[in-house]
Amino acid sequence: MDYIRRVMNIVVYNSEEEFVPAVEPYTFKEGKYAGENVRTLMQKGLDGLFTLKTILVDSFKINDFDCANSIMFELRNEARKILETCDDDSYDRYLCALFELFDAMPFRGSYVADFIREYYEEEDFENESTYDFIYFDEPDDHYYVLDKVITDIEKYPIFVYQTECIQSLAENDGTCGVFPGNHVAVVKKADQETGKLTEGIVAEVLTKNTSHPRGIKVRLTNGAIGRVQSFLD
Repeated sequence: MDYIRRVMNIVVYNSEEEFVPAVEPYTFKEGKYAGENVRTLMQKGLDGLFTLKTILVDSFKINDFDCANSIMFELRNEARKILETCDDDSYDRYLCALFELFDAMPFRGSYVADFIREYYEEEDFENESTYDFIYFDEPDDHYYVLDKVITDIEKYPIFVYQTECIQSLAENDGTCGVFPGNHVAVVKKADQETGKLTEGIVAEVLTKNTSHPRGIKVRLTNGAIGRVQSFLD
C-alpha cells in the first residue's frame, strides 16, 4: 500500500571542495515586509538580522525551510561584511542577532551555543550560559566566537529540505525525497537501455513533482542529467 511520508534531509556542504547550489532570495508576500526579500533585509546589517528573526518567529504564512535556506546562503556572503562594520560596542549585539536568528531557524537552534561551549572547552573555563556569555563577556571573546561561527558558515553551510512524498517501499529508492547535495547514482537517458549508472552530487532537482515512479530527474554538479536510481550515502 502506498503511503505519505515526510522526508527531512539536512545537507552540510564543504564549500571548499563541493559545489554549493545557489538559493534564490526568499521573498515575503504578505505583512509589513511584503515585497522585500532575505537579501535586501540582510544588507541592512544587524537590524536586518533581527528583522529576519522576528519574521521567522511571528509569521505563519512563510515556508520556514525555504526562508532559512535563503538566509544561510546570504549569510555566506554577508556575515563577514557585517562583522567588519562592528566594533567593541556591537560585537555582543551581532552575536545576539545570530543566536536568536539560528534559534528561530529549523534544526539550527544550537548553532551558536555549540561554538560558545567549544570556546570554553578550548580556554579551559567553566562553562556558562549562552546568555551570560553574550551579555557579560568581553568584546575580544565575542569577536573570537563570531569569527569562528562565520568561518564555519562560509566553509560548511547547512541547508535543510523537507517534502512529502508517496512511496510504496520502506527504503528511499530515488522516486522521491531527492535534494541538492545528495550523493546519488543516476541513469542518463542515453544509458537507459544498458542501465549504466553515473555517480555524482545533486546540483539541481529538475522534477517539479515530489515523486516520480522512474526516479526524480536531477542535474549533477558535473553537468550530467539523469533519473536517481539510488542514494550512495
